[in-house]
Amino acid sequence: MASSGDQKQRPFMEALCKIAEDQQLHDLLLWKDTFRSGIVFAFVNVTFYHLIFNQSTVLSLCLFLAAVHLACSVLFVVAGSFIARFQGSETTSTITLPPLQLPEEIVVTITRSFVVSVNAGLEWYRGAQAMSNIGQTAGVLVGLWIASSVLNWVSGMAVLYLVFLSAFVLPLVYSKHHTVIDAQRDALQAQISQTAKQGIAAAQKMLSPNKLKAKSA
Repeated sequence: MASSGDQKQRPFMEALCKIAEDQQLHDLLLWKDTFRSGIVFAFVNVTFYHLIFNQSTVLSLCLFLAAVHLACSVLFVVAGSFIARFQGSETTSTITLPPLQLPEEIVVTITRSFVVSVNAGLEWYRGAQAMSNIGQTAGVLVGLWIASSVLNWVSGMAVLYLVFLSAFVLPLVYSKHHTVIDAQRDALQAQISQTAKQGIAAAQKMLSPNKLKAKSA
């Protein structure tokens, strides 16, 4: 029987698996088609430039991009019809654009996994409030302090931009150097786990009832 932790993680892992199984996204992030990946990379860079440095609002930029996209689509249809008529083709009205829609199954899975992850995080935060685990409470306090300090230096849009850069750079680097990266990751995880165990043991020893009674006496 699966544990409650496994059940909470399942929607999130399911969403990740569905995204990872998307061959187009896989090829895009690994730069299989250099031209297509370069176009997307440049387009998103320009978008973030306008949002971060030109201080454009997200709504105004989305409306502007929609207008540009519609204008390009109209030009594409008009140019295709003109070329077909110039070549003497009678099928000038058969020019169609590819469908533009979100993948419903992936969107629903991602939304559900987001809600489950948020609820799991809130439950974890409530456990930290109850101080049922000293190490967990200390970790939450340190994590919140680090996050607030980092977000004082950069805006949320800049964080999203870093996430975008990581999505386009890290998979490519990992695919070429995965052996070295895996070895370094395992060594780092072992060191962090050992340090965390020592810190938790020291904190529990300091806050043990016998220790507190000795100090009060």
